Amino acid sequence: MTDTGLRPLNHVVAICGGSEADRGLLAAAAGFAERNGARLTLLSVIEPPAEAKAAARAAGVSLDVALERLAEERRAHIRSFLPRDLDPRIEIRTGRRFVEVVQFAIAEQADFVLKTAEPLAGLQRFLFSSTDHHLLRKCPCPVWLLQPDASTTQRRIVAAVDVDTQGAEEPGTLSGLNRSVLDAALRIASGPDTTVDALHAWDAAGEDLIRRWSDDPHAQAAAQDYAATAQNRRAGALGDLVDEAAARAAASGLTAPRVLPRLERGGARRIIPEWLGKVEAETLVIGTVARTGVLGVIIGNTSEDILNSVACSVVAVKPPGFVSPIAPLPSSAGTPSR
Repeated sequence: MTDTGLRPLNHVVAICGGSEADRGLLAAAAGFAERNGARLTLLSVIEPPAEAKAAARAAGVSLDVALERLAEERRAHIRSFLPRDLDPRIEIRTGRRFVEVVQFAIAEQADFVLKTAEPLAGLQRFLFSSTDHHLLRKCPCPVWLLQPDASTTQRRIVAAVDVDTQGAEEPGTLSGLNRSVLDAALRIASGPDTTVDALHAWDAAGEDLIRRWSDDPHAQAAAQDYAATAQNRRAGALGDLVDEAAARAAASGLTAPRVLPRLERGGARRIIPEWLGKVEAETLVIGTVARTGVLGVIIGNTSEDILNSVACSVVAVKPPGFVSPIAPLPSSAGTPSR
């Protein structure tokens, strides 16, 4: 795996809501696509209100004509706040937002989807909206949800990995997911001035069990040896993971950021949010925990809890072999604007 390089990025899709609040998103998406030599598409989805058909009838036009007019208005509005030197493809779709985005990503072989994160209304702390959670769970490519006030440059990124493959149900899938998480972090980095923390939260549950169950007077030493062995094994695996990522970046000709292995003892639900705050990270890159090839795969409980407790931008990465529960459209289908 070390000499094959990073998977190329060919197509970046940014989800526009059609307002000037997307200016930061567009700047980030344009810079990201340019750094990675990818083409950029702006996708905006119009969700028709329930009374759209009745309103169109009252206006004396068909629903199709009314929606087409809405699409052209949206397209013109998006173009009105694009920088002069930016001329991306603009796609307007009609339907349920997360469904249209996922189907578009599948049909267009998107390598990355970017979107401004939407908070749930009326809450004191930030929680991702229903649309965002659907995308995090169901979009097959990495999804980058940027906070509304996010910087266009990434100076500190935390890539959460789990190198404890011994207890994994699918060790190969977990190893592939770890690689994908680090590769995504390398891709979103702004350059050599960026630091990526490859963070692994580890523990040795058997340490306490040895103390409690053993009648040996040397149980304390045995428990400490057990924990030290576990720590050393994880440290070695994490170091190998970081070295392999650096080799892939070099093979791709990427001006790589500094990647630091970070081994912290404790549960991931506590360690990851604490570390994000400690280093003031702009973005967390995290993998979803799932079996491969199963329809309806959802984010694992730990990842879900972490995503609901962070205040930074988030990149969610799927494991190799992930199958979206949203069926792709036939090649002739879809609801694009004309």
